[in-house]
Amino acid sequence: MDFQLTDEQRMLVEAARDVAKRGLSAQAARWDQEDVFPRENVPTLASAGLLGLTLPEEYGGGGGTILDLVLAMEQIATVCPPSAFILGCQTGLGAKAISMYGSEDLKSALLPKFCTGEKLIAWAMSEPGAGSDIGGMHTNAVRTGSGYRVSGEKTWISLATAADVFVVITRFEGAPGLKGLGAVIVDRDTPGLQVGKKVHTMGMRGTGMASVLLDGCEVPDENVLLGPGQYRALLAIMSGERVAGNPPVSLGIAGAALTAAKAYLGAREAFGQKLSEFQGLRWKLADMAIQLECARVLVYRAAANAGSGLPSTFEASVAKVVANEAAVAIADAALQIHGAAGYGLEFPVERMARDARGMCIGDGTVEIQRNLIAAELLGRVGR
Repeated sequence: MDFQLTDEQRMLVEAARDVAKRGLSAQAARWDQEDVFPRENVPTLASAGLLGLTLPEEYGGGGGTILDLVLAMEQIATVCPPSAFILGCQTGLGAKAISMYGSEDLKSALLPKFCTGEKLIAWAMSEPGAGSDIGGMHTNAVRTGSGYRVSGEKTWISLATAADVFVVITRFEGAPGLKGLGAVIVDRDTPGLQVGKKVHTMGMRGTGMASVLLDGCEVPDENVLLGPGQYRALLAIMSGERVAGNPPVSLGIAGAALTAAKAYLGAREAFGQKLSEFQGLRWKLADMAIQLECARVLVYRAAANAGSGLPSTFEASVAKVVANEAAVAIADAALQIHGAAGYGLEFPVERMARDARGMCIGDGTVEIQRNLIAAELLGRVGR
């Protein structure tokens, strides 16, 4: 197994790191403090060729692999996790689903605009009574003469306050369970669609998270992305998000926290010596590095094995759990190393600790991932 990045991938990492430091870092704290969506960062990401990184070249994308996206998102997330969310949404989840399962008309109409940032896309899945339990969703699509009428309520939708296009996960004709689920594309200006109250969170602020209400939205047949019976494709897209959407953000946060801890240990003195000379703190730093390296290898493995397609459920879930929990532990350790200073707003580690915690919940909780891992090990008994 070759653990070396290609020359092109190393160049991508350097380019993404440069964009993060030069184009995104100055305002990163403000997006969190004011809970404002960083729309001005969209052109920056687009001009660097990062939006649509893994979408097909014939539609303006980069034609890259899942690992390429992971590498870019990790670098962006070290500075500005909300901007990494933008990159993930414009390339993964709904955009990825359209590139893989959409009609030629849908791909031609939407994918080029996602790559330039002219249109932003959001994945509308979670509901007030159904988050990780996607089989319990109530949003329903009822057949009409030329399409479907969709009604329901979505919540915790990233980019909702800014999105122009929503990929709405719905069931068709009230069919129960996972088999009744599919996806439709709903434009923001569709009558009956209303972006509701912004969701205020302890971390990951600035992601434009809000509820989305659908009251009899008329969706033509051509906007049906995944129809009745295509729920397996939906689950496959979610596995992709558990590698190329959520985990690289955790890696970026964890890497930034480790860097901040190293800098603080090298600069601060106590009892007549640098903090970096205390063995207990040196071991803590070493443990942080070990956790990050383990998480990175698992995320990279899942992404590399997926190629340009979609990862295995097992590898995706393992990668997500380890990356999420490593980020929480590393950010918490960085805050502890900073002491009282870390608990204040002068240093960014308190923001990192808040941001890392939310990743364990989004895109399927770590508990749900453990259920999926066990199901894969046991041959999906009972599902």
